[in-house]
Amino acid sequence: MSTIAGTTNQPGQIYMRSNTTGGGGYYMSISTNSFVLSGGEKTHLIFRMPTLINSTFRFGFIDSTIVVTDGVYFDFSEGNCTGRTENNNAMSITSTDYALNTTAWYNAYITIINTSYVSFELYDSPQTTLLWNDTLTTNIPSTTGRETGHGLHTLNSGVSQYIVYLDFIELEIDRTLSR
Repeated sequence: MSTIAGTTNQPGQIYMRSNTTGGGGYYMSISTNSFVLSGGEKTHLIFRMPTLINSTFRFGFIDSTIVVTDGVYFDFSEGNCTGRTENNNAMSITSTDYALNTTAWYNAYITIINTSYVSFELYDSPQTTLLWNDTLTTNIPSTTGRETGHGLHTLNSGVSQYIVYLDFIELEIDRTLSR
């Protein structure tokens, strides 16, 4: 990861660039088992994918650096955006998708309403237009033993390229926690 010159609306950017190792990439996360998803979890990311070919970028609640077993996350593969839930390797994928553009900045939101309803939303930047949204109601990991982390990982298929520019990451838990 390295920093790049900011812009008026995206100050403090960092980028993740791959090397030429097939399957290489980056992983940035809060552990891989910090969350038992219970509802009220929200996450937000502002990003841009400057190259769509040969790249995969995942963001959200994920439990692994490469292959997700348990998670609620965005999958941006070859420039195609989908939402996914995965519970002990049983996966659900949103019924619709969205094709990304290499010059656009996006705001991605995941909201876990409860243990049976997840919302995915993709806005333009500066967040004036909802570009895509979908929901999932199955395969949400929400029991002990199905913990996730929170973060992102990138993968490439053997070419050196910029995979993703990042501007902002936010995590919120909107429920009362007994401590």
